[in-house]
Amino acid sequence: MEHESTKSFGSLLVRQVLRPLSLAHTSPNLADTVNFVLTGYDRAAYSRLVVKPCDFRKGQLVAVSYPTYFGSSTHLYACNR
Repeated sequence: MEHESTKSFGSLLVRQVLRPLSLAHTSPNLADTVNFVLTGYDRAAYSRLVVKPCDFRKGQLVAVSYPTYFGSSTHLYACNR
């Protein structure tokens, strides 16, 4: 997608998906400053609202970490507003 459009994946995502669908509480990975800044959100304020990641292992919820990169195969962040 990036190659054909000459736009970054993050730029395409924000312009073509997040904004048109009014997904105001969804963003690219916070660790990816280049793509996160495209949202226009205050990073510190948004990070306080981000849903904490967890996984279900052996019958229990356990805390896990988000990936530190952003791309088409990674998860988007969501805040709990």
